[in-house]
Amino acid sequence: MTKTSPGPLATSHLLLSLERGEFSAFSISEAGFVLSREGHLFPGLKIGSLAVDTLFFLDGLEMTIEALLANELASFKLPNVRMMVSEKIERDYTFELTSSPGKDGNQFCVYVWDVTETAIAQQAIVHRHNSVNLENERLEEEKVNTEELMRSQSHFLANISHELRTPLTLALGNCDLLRDQTVYLDEQARNSCLTDIRDNAEELLGFVSDLLDYSKIDAENLVLIDETVDVGAELDRLTQQFRRDALDRRLSLKSQVPPTPIKLRAERRRIRQILTNLLTNALKFTPKGGTVSLGVTDKENGIALFVKDTGLGLTADEMAQIGKPFIKFEKHPLHNQLESNGLGLALTKKLIEAHDGEMVVQSNVGEGTHVTALFPKERRL
Repeated sequence: MTKTSPGPLATSHLLLSLERGEFSAFSISEAGFVLSREGHLFPGLKIGSLAVDTLFFLDGLEMTIEALLANELASFKLPNVRMMVSEKIERDYTFELTSSPGKDGNQFCVYVWDVTETAIAQQAIVHRHNSVNLENERLEEEKVNTEELMRSQSHFLANISHELRTPLTLALGNCDLLRDQTVYLDEQARNSCLTDIRDNAEELLGFVSDLLDYSKIDAENLVLIDETVDVGAELDRLTQQFRRDALDRRLSLKSQVPPTPIKLRAERRRIRQILTNLLTNALKFTPKGGTVSLGVTDKENGIALFVKDTGLGLTADEMAQIGKPFIKFEKHPLHNQLESNGLGLALTKKLIEAHDGEMVVQSNVGEGTHVTALFPKERRL
């Protein structure tokens, strides 16, 4: 093998690598036979043996070897190659091939380095780097989630404060008026103050009840008591309850109940709550002379309770907001006495989902809204 004259530091490093079995060098003839060897790597590679029997990858380097032997290529370095050194042990090697004219014709040299430890160290570095990146991504995601949670909490508290402050302020104002000895109030005025106080107290109670229900569902603490609910009877009861309100607002209220009873496995109070919220919302945004209809249909995939109106309708942006708490659309209710606290539809959606159902909303601006509470066929009785 042709030898070069490396500096003392390189010579010392190579000798140490040879002693440790980390480096070997082989010279190979044009025919592929091993002519000489140094080092302890690949002990099966004997002088006179075919190199490809051990260094199998040389079979795929014919053109490269020809270029080396023809002095068209000074050297060629392979990327790391993983090879089996025993039945269960793999090692990583890097190879460099160079041309080397010899006394018996052209030959080429193969220099081999065992880089297993280096590869392991590099993999560990990559793994640590990836772990650091993943941890940074996790921390960044936590930061974003925390900021979003803080914004949500701030928005939530601001909305609660607003919903509590308005009726309380009105109620306290009426109380102060009743207590003021300098102001004369006849019986009708006093009764009006008391009525306002009661109305605002009921509004507060309704808001607190909705808030508690919403919180229970959100925390998955709501326990449903399944009962046999005659849906038609509930729709008739609700129609009678809201008929006077609809007439006062010059609205037509229609109930579409099939002659055959439809029964649902659900909690009766929650079904009433769902229908009441949907009906109240429909009445709120339907102009005078309009129609609000409620009914039920027995479909192949389940039971559909619906409330539809000929009201203002919803834009695409408003449709995307449905189901989010404290969302109030820019359009103003046509009947101020039906002003909501922004929890109604969000709570309704969660109550439907708590019954394994789905809330489906169809709406066009100026054409009205059709809301369906679709309960799965498994709840049909």
